[in-house]
Amino acid sequence: MNTPTRPPARHVPLLVLAVLATVGTSVLAVVVAGSTDPNAADTSWMPVAEVLPFPLALLVDLVGEPIAAPVVLAVVAGVCFRHGGRRAAVLAVVAPSVTVLSTTALKPLVGRHIHGEHLAFPSGHTAWAVALAGVLALTLTGRRVTAVFVGVAIPAALLMGSAQVTLNNHYPTDTVGGFGVALAIVPCVTVLIDKIADRAAARHA
Repeated sequence: MNTPTRPPARHVPLLVLAVLATVGTSVLAVVVAGSTDPNAADTSWMPVAEVLPFPLALLVDLVGEPIAAPVVLAVVAGVCFRHGGRRAAVLAVVAPSVTVLSTTALKPLVGRHIHGEHLAFPSGHTAWAVALAGVLALTLTGRRVTAVFVGVAIPAALLMGSAQVTLNNHYPTDTVGGFGVALAIVPCVTVLIDKIADRAAARHA
C-alpha cells in the first residue's frame, strides 16, 4: 500500500474542521428548513452572487451535471493517482461521491424548495465542486494541509455557488450548505480511508 494520504497527526485539524462544518451546516439547515422563499441573508447576498456571466455560469454548472461529472471525476482521480497513489485515487472517487449522496439524503429532511417543487438545500453542485477541489488539495499539498484545503475549497464554493445562483438553481444559503457538507464529509472520508489502508498494510507487513 501507499503511504497515507495524510499522516495521522494531521488528521486532527481536519476532523476539527469537519465537526465545525457539521455544526454550522446543521444550524443553517434548521433556519431554512421548510421554506420556499429566500431569507434576509439570501436577499442581501443575491447581487454579489449573480455577478458571474451567464455563459460562464452554464460552463461551471456543467462540471456537476451527469453528462460531465463522471469525466471530471475520472480526471481528478487520475491526477490523484499519479501524485498520491492508489489511496489518493480512492479518496478522489469516494469523497465526492459520498458528499453528493449526503446532499441528496439531506434535501428531503430539510425540505426547502425553490420554484415550488425542487428541493434546494444543500446544493449538490456546490458540494461536488468543493469535494473535488478538496481531494486535489489533500493529495497535492505538503504541509499546512488544513489551511490549504480550506483555501482551495472556498474559491471552488464561490465559483460554483455563484453559478448556481446566477442560473437560479439555488438560493445563496443553499450553496453555503453545500460548502459545509463537503467540509464535513471529505475530512472524515480521508481519515477513514487512511485507517482502513493502514490496517491492511499492517496485516501484510
